[in-house]
Amino acid sequence: MYTAMHHLLLSLFGLLLLLSYCDASPIDGDSSGAQLLRRDAAPAPELSKRACINNGCKCYPVSNPGVYCWGCGYITDVGRTSAYPGTDYRDWAFECNTRGGCCAYGPSSKCNNGDTGTCGAD
Repeated sequence: MYTAMHHLLLSLFGLLLLLSYCDASPIDGDSSGAQLLRRDAAPAPELSKRACINNGCKCYPVSNPGVYCWGCGYITDVGRTSAYPGTDYRDWAFECNTRGGCCAYGPSSKCNNGDTGTCGAD
């Protein structure tokens, strides 16, 4: 006759038997744990995107939505320049869409001094 204790012991034995078949070794043979650290590490700063701030800027409607420098001539209103204090809006990159919508990325090396380094290409 099985008692509750017998049932518990059989359950624990089954669990231990199951766990004995589990392999806790690394998949690629790397026992240092570096695989987990690499996968969980934050991306490099140069790969992270900047936030595009909705500062009230406006663009002409464009057929090629994307990033435009102020010097490209598609930005009709730069919006609140306080979004990026201490910077010149002529150095800014903006995101323009097909309906004239806009947001500002702020200073970009491609847009220095009103350059046209990116006109919808990015």
